[in-house]
Amino acid sequence: MIQLEQFLTAKTAAGLSPDTLRLYAQVLRRYRSYCAVVGEARSPVVLASYLAQLRDRLKPSSVAAHYQVLHAYFSWLTKQGRSEVNPLADVPRPRVPRQPHRHVTLTEFRRIFSSIPHDADALWLDHRDRAILIVLFTSGLRIMEAMGMQTGDVDLAHHLITVRRGKGGNARFVPCAPSLTEPLVSYLYTRPPWAGAALWVGSDGRHGVAAALGDEGVRMMLHRRCDAAGMRYLNPHAFRHGFAMAWLNAGMHMSALAAVMGHSSQAVTEAVYAHWQTESLSREYAAALRRLNEGDVR
Repeated sequence: MIQLEQFLTAKTAAGLSPDTLRLYAQVLRRYRSYCAVVGEARSPVVLASYLAQLRDRLKPSSVAAHYQVLHAYFSWLTKQGRSEVNPLADVPRPRVPRQPHRHVTLTEFRRIFSSIPHDADALWLDHRDRAILIVLFTSGLRIMEAMGMQTGDVDLAHHLITVRRGKGGNARFVPCAPSLTEPLVSYLYTRPPWAGAALWVGSDGRHGVAAALGDEGVRMMLHRRCDAAGMRYLNPHAFRHGFAMAWLNAGMHMSALAAVMGHSSQAVTEAVYAHWQTESLSREYAAALRRLNEGDVR
């Protein structure tokens, strides 16, 4: 299975994110184990059987992820001249039932945000956490994008955040709310001395900085803050979904949302969120019904 290792090396060189590379490695290790039992599985029939077995053990979204990774692998083999055709070209992509995404509501965001101290007795970690919550909910950044921010990436004068490396390695500018200014400035003024470039840092448990804050540190922070606010746990991606649904329902155009969220196309955004614009649809329905009842429609 030298080809699998070469494929992963090629994707690493192409600049895929660590999370994506971990997914590729996990899927391909599982496929390699399957091949060790049945032999090299490259026929459409055998691959369809493999995906069918996965459906008995994994969620539909996970099976679809396996399909996507294997499709990329076989496409790479074809481009390298190591295979004449992509065997998955004749295998239908697994269907993933549409489900409402777990998301943070505006009420939930306000509740957890207001539960964090922000008066004269607030700690630098309080200011940090308030600023992170605003970035996650009002700019819709992925957790890796938010944790990759550097101190100079926020332009408070123009309310813009520079995302240095989004999904696919692409950079972009993302608007941020004016409300970010106060907690961010307070955080930077009260944060212990830190020589690193990372914007978000974690405490060493005493009076200093341990290191740059990572994804797991944010999840731990959210567990702690949700418990303190008496709320269900809200994971980082739920804030991103909450942002998308809140801004769509407030009238943001789908194309603008796609650009802010860093999606590869508007179609990606529509596939995920178009069916959940319930608030705006309800408002338009109510307005139309009111016009009908008032006799404004003839």
